Amino acid sequence: MVEDNFAGSVIVDWSIFHGQFDSAEIRRYAPMEPGVYLLWRKQEKNKWVVFFVGQTEDLEKTLLGHISENETNPCVKKMIEHHECGFEYAVISDKAIRDGIVKFLFDHYKPKCVTKDPGGWPIEVNLP
Repeated sequence: MVEDNFAGSVIVDWSIFHGQFDSAEIRRYAPMEPGVYLLWRKQEKNKWVVFFVGQTEDLEKTLLGHISENETNPCVKKMIEHHECGFEYAVISDKAIRDGIVKFLFDHYKPKCVTKDPGGWPIEVNLP
């Protein structure tokens, strides 16, 4: 769900944080709906950092794709293979809103595994 807060800003319902990034967890919780998502990796002292932000028409399918042998982003593949990872997401059906949120998340988190600025105008969103 997306709620307009004021021009250029929205409030979304983020999922709970999932500290296991595996097929069972994804299939159990990630819906087959459009949305934005964050991939996290665990650092020292139980601190987590975002390494990827993305959007998709099908959260479950895309998240499963990241953990498959067919992952095309070498940085994401390396993170998943060598670190404890987690994810969270927000269901957002409107593509234009997803575009703006991804731009905002990219600017905010500066994720290591997203090397190309998504462009466009950021839409400020509540952070998980």
